[in-house]
Amino acid sequence: MKAWKFIWKTAAAVLGTVLVLLVTFQVLMRPAVLTRIVNRAAQEFLPGGTAAFSRVKAHVIKSFPYLNVEADDLAVTYRQEIPGHEGDTLLTAHSVNFSLNYVSLINGSVNIHSAELMRARIFYSDEEDSVKVRLGMRHLGFSGTIDKDDIPASNAKLQIDSLLVRGRFPGDTLGVRMDHLEARIHNRNLK
Repeated sequence: MKAWKFIWKTAAAVLGTVLVLLVTFQVLMRPAVLTRIVNRAAQEFLPGGTAAFSRVKAHVIKSFPYLNVEADDLAVTYRQEIPGHEGDTLLTAHSVNFSLNYVSLINGSVNIHSAELMRARIFYSDEEDSVKVRLGMRHLGFSGTIDKDDIPASNAKLQIDSLLVRGRFPGDTLGVRMDHLEARIHNRNLK
């Protein structure tokens, strides 16, 4: 009987500690604070360019056991070496959402519940070679589990809605439109 009391009290203490940590994280990571942290970190990974989000939110309690991160209005620009030219836009997106199972990290595995890029436009321009490419999509989504040690055994889905690719090259023009593309990896089969 004493052993069950000890186990019960220990389990309650561990659960209570985890709950306090989750609530503390949720309170400390308000959208204003998180947006400032993410925008500052993005600048470190993009030397010579800028990446900015208008708002970043994180949910840890409402979405347990997933950490959901929602970022709105992404804009990535790269500064040009041309005098009087501010820079080229490389990527814009209405929202970027990411959901990760943080409980699985304890076991050492990474389980991405979902990753989404909504209303994205990607641009590439090379004035020297007269190349201009624009890629736009309404929705790009990924969900599933990727096993880094055995990728073919993973269980994942990639989905693209309303893809439009336009490009101009020195000798030709490219235009491709696709309403829907879905690819799945399940039990070593690509569907």
